[in-house]
Amino acid sequence: MSSQLPLLANELPLYCKYPPGRGLTPDQETRCAEDPAKAQEAKKKAEELQPPTYPFSRPGFLTVEPTSGKQIGLTLLSKDGREITFDYGKNKESLVLKPAEIISWKSANAGSGTDASSAVSVAVAGALFFWPMMLAAPFMVKNYTITGFQVETIDRLGKDVSLDFATIESPRPAMELLRFSTGLAPGTRRGPETTKPLYEAGLKQSILELEALKKPLLVVNNKKPWCTTIKLSDNLNSAAYKDMVEHINALRRKLGLPPVQDMASTSTDQQWEAYLDSKPGLRQWAASYKQQAETLRQC
Repeated sequence: MSSQLPLLANELPLYCKYPPGRGLTPDQETRCAEDPAKAQEAKKKAEELQPPTYPFSRPGFLTVEPTSGKQIGLTLLSKDGREITFDYGKNKESLVLKPAEIISWKSANAGSGTDASSAVSVAVAGALFFWPMMLAAPFMVKNYTITGFQVETIDRLGKDVSLDFATIESPRPAMELLRFSTGLAPGTRRGPETTKPLYEAGLKQSILELEALKKPLLVVNNKKPWCTTIKLSDNLNSAAYKDMVEHINALRRKLGLPPVQDMASTSTDQQWEAYLDSKPGLRQWAASYKQQAETLRQC
């Protein structure tokens, strides 16, 4: 009966404060002699994340292919904490990240479900993309506890990328790997001293990609380079070019830089001025012979 009594705030049973007339049993006396503060401290320590043991290997995660909705198994691997491998098996190419490339991570209880497979699928494909809804997911019934993870990184083009996955197994090993390899507590984000260089490197790579996308769209004028234009039409090349320009300008805004002057938005007059800037002697000639320069400028 005594085990069913309510507990005090210090977690000792009420029979310690109000012993029965018959007295306490030896087990009850031992329980009441415990130091509540020490017991609380021991419990807190047991709940704290501990450094993982390497080599680390943890299967049992699921993610969902965004386009097809196909479930993909995921294993987390790390030899010594210097790299984390997201191994998708034969479903897709593994992703290897250095912990410094991870700018934030978090986990949350995604609820529970009677069908582990479908519940995890819903968690990853739906609630994980709207993180505040994790605790209000529609599949909360019984049997399986589902934990969702979200790992954020910056890719080679400077784009923010989110890796979303979930598990019905213990989330603690994955949490310990992410916590101690990245040095980040869950829910925190690296500062600009880390993210800015990654965005700057992504901007450089994106500009190289833009140049490659621009080549098949150029209408070149070898005699008058300032008259070279870019022909945009409704095809895959022009769409990719436009998307890259939009991405570059978003990235430049993030870095506090003015928008890029791509050829699609630059007039021949602007290109002429830029050409004169690159040829100081020609600019001096154009200033002295304005009529001839104007004739030359015409496309």
